[in-house]
Amino acid sequence: MVSNEIKKQLLLTPDIRFEFTDQITPDKITPEIANSAIAYVESIRKLYVNLYNDASNRKEALKSKLAGENLQKFLKLRDSYFNKSLEEFVKDKNETTKTIIYKGELVQKLDPIFMDSKYKLIRAHFYAPEKAGFRNES
Repeated sequence: MVSNEIKKQLLLTPDIRFEFTDQITPDKITPEIANSAIAYVESIRKLYVNLYNDASNRKEALKSKLAGENLQKFLKLRDSYFNKSLEEFVKDKNETTKTIIYKGELVQKLDPIFMDSKYKLIRAHFYAPEKAGFRNES
């Protein structure tokens, strides 16, 4: 499973290299390879933390700018287009398990609305932000 997940991650972040993907098996792994895998996972974790922090900072800066320009208009916009119950539903806030192992792969359970579907149309998960054949081309 670890080897499969690293292979998927390498496709997403080819600039961060890991040379031992095929050696993460019970019969081939060594302490050096395990340490290299841990270092790789840590570098990926740091990348995603930085991406998250950057996006969060840009979001907060935009919210501050909009609120500073016209607070009443900003509050009206927020109140008109934000629904706490709907947010809890689409983010599955009551889910306590963040990930599960299914057929040898890690599957995200928390915040399903942010997951891209790896399937087309019918097999896309309910909350998929985009479904093949239903893309908005306007």
